[in-house]
Amino acid sequence: MRHTGMRWFVSIASAVVFAGSAAFASDAAKLVQRLKAVAKPDVGITKKEREVAEQLQALGAKAVPLLLPLLADKNTAIRELASYTLRDIDGLTEEHLDALIDSARHGDGWIPPAIARVGTPRAVAFLVEELVRTRETENQLTWAIEMLGKKAVPLLLEVFRSEDGWDDALERTMYEVFRSLGAKAADAVDPLVTLACDEAAPDPMRARAILTLGAIGSAAQRTAPRLSKLQDSTSPVIREANWSALIDTHSAEAVPILTTWLQNPPDRDAAKYHMRTIGTLGSQGIDAGSLVVRYLHDLDWDMRVEAAHTLGRIGYKNAPNELVECLARADDWRLVFRAAEALGRLKIKEAIPSLTDISTAHWYLPVREAALRAISAINGEAVPEQNEPSKADTDDPFYLESVGQNLDSLDEKEVARLPLSAMRVADRAVRVRTQGEDGLAHVEKLRGIPVDGGHLVAADRGEWGGYIGFVGADQNLHVLTEENTQSIYKTGDGTLAVTGLAHLSFNSGFVYQIRQAAADSGSPRNGAHCPALLVPHDC
Repeated sequence: MRHTGMRWFVSIASAVVFAGSAAFASDAAKLVQRLKAVAKPDVGITKKEREVAEQLQALGAKAVPLLLPLLADKNTAIRELASYTLRDIDGLTEEHLDALIDSARHGDGWIPPAIARVGTPRAVAFLVEELVRTRETENQLTWAIEMLGKKAVPLLLEVFRSEDGWDDALERTMYEVFRSLGAKAADAVDPLVTLACDEAAPDPMRARAILTLGAIGSAAQRTAPRLSKLQDSTSPVIREANWSALIDTHSAEAVPILTTWLQNPPDRDAAKYHMRTIGTLGSQGIDAGSLVVRYLHDLDWDMRVEAAHTLGRIGYKNAPNELVECLARADDWRLVFRAAEALGRLKIKEAIPSLTDISTAHWYLPVREAALRAISAINGEAVPEQNEPSKADTDDPFYLESVGQNLDSLDEKEVARLPLSAMRVADRAVRVRTQGEDGLAHVEKLRGIPVDGGHLVAADRGEWGGYIGFVGADQNLHVLTEENTQSIYKTGDGTLAVTGLAHLSFNSGFVYQIRQAAADSGSPRNGAHCPALLVPHDC
């Protein structure tokens, strides 16, 4: 009886398992049919497609055999959705690799991460080979390499040991891949520094190894003492790669190089770049502090701002009085902002009275908020970072939007705090003769305001440039300065023009005061530096 009972129990259990398997197979089959139905040849993945993909992914390894045949479907949209689904599904193994590789070779862009999930030596080899073949970045293939992490490092290093096939595209691709790997590429550091220091190796090969150490970043910082010795190399290729790597690894050994450049820059833009780079070194750049302080008094507006920002980022505490003095600048809100931020980072208690005044009396809201954050930081309260390099910079005209505020006009109380007594004057349409690139004369309408003897006009053409101009009785344009100009105003402080450009990496602006003589001399005088958002563009 016991034996019979056991058989009965086993039979019941088998029936339950069979019934469950059948139900699963039915559900999976329905989802595959649903996938075929919703797959559309649209750009990107639609909401419906994503929902079906997630349901199939939840089934895991058991759904893989149903999806693999779809990679060979005649319908491109079905193939794409199937590859998208396989990209993030668990349970892929070596037995599925042939189908996945065949799909990748036919151009299915979602597949590389699926191959990375297999993760076997053959999978790794295929992905690295594809990387070298395609030489492209920021796609599913480079994401797949990042997923592999340290598994990809040995084969990636093999690429560096050969001089064959290198070009700018491959160099750029390899640097970006190692940059994305970061600390995951730690196993590559010693082989790369050995290659970098190998005087028997060709200079281009050594330079690539050095630059790749820089791409790895802080994880390669320990190589700085060995790399710094290469700065005496007779090869300019090696020296240039070397200083770049020292900077990118945030090494203290980069400071002497940067300070030398900062003392003798070829131009102002280079000086700002070197100053900003010192800031990226963080505490490793503290030895540059005494030089950076000098730039708080520079004639260049942007250099003063960069200096204040850099002092806070490198943790230089030996110039508190100079930073506090910057808080009193009524003509440059950005300098006040950066000085307040730096004083907060440095936790300078002596600055609290001045910061308190700024937090209540300054006319610009972000500056008042920066002062409040600085006071909180000095008092030891946890304050979220607002201006790390990876986030929107305060000089960005969309900074306020990035922190959840709107770019609103000033209210009456805020306008009363302005050092300028502004008066809105309506623009007039002025017909102007200009000479085009074709050498022919053209007539165009520009915004302008009347002045003695004619009109001042403004042009803002974005990246194509603009100007402030004077149009006399002859209706010809006389350009005073080539600056993108949003508006011109008559105020109690004279005629002011608001200029500036925010485009990609460019972002600058000034208020120019235009004297009557400027119509003849073409030399408007620099006025107060203020954010373009203060002046309505439609005046």
